[in-house]
Amino acid sequence: MSRRRIANIRNTDKLGRITIPKDIRNMLGVTEETLFTVEYDVDAKEIKVIPLSEELCDKITYKK
Repeated sequence: MSRRRIANIRNTDKLGRITIPKDIRNMLGVTEETLFTVEYDVDAKEIKVIPLSEELCDKITYKK
């Protein structure tokens, strides 16, 4: 697994949203239809936003 920390600093908006830069979305194959899960570690004070695989998304009933 290749982990890289990108030096793009982002602010959250009033709703707590963070924008993912286009080059990172392209690198990960993220589109407007991509579903995500959010994991958090209170002790480490970390948040992970993880795109779900297409196979898993097919099993989830999601209504917009």
